[in-house]
Amino acid sequence: MPTVRYCARAGATSEAFRNIKKHSRPIRVGAAYALNGEVERGAAELAEHYRLSGRVWVSTIADMKVTGYWGPPKIRKLFWTVYFAGLRKLGVPEE
Repeated sequence: MPTVRYCARAGATSEAFRNIKKHSRPIRVGAAYALNGEVERGAAELAEHYRLSGRVWVSTIADMKVTGYWGPPKIRKLFWTVYFAGLRKLGVPEE
């Protein structure tokens, strides 16, 4: 499982890993669907993320950049160019 390998490399705590596993997968999958042109399917995954977390985790991309750990600079650059591009396609506001 890629998330397991990523967390092990990043030195994530078990609590952080549980949070990543529980809440971030649907939002990441949603962003990937949006980048692939499947915006409706991506929006459904985003809604699933909000359902699982019990709240809107963050409301803007700017909030995500501040509140999330995005890994070392190389990984962070990928998130900020690819992942956030998918979220923009889903209508998540920048500010």
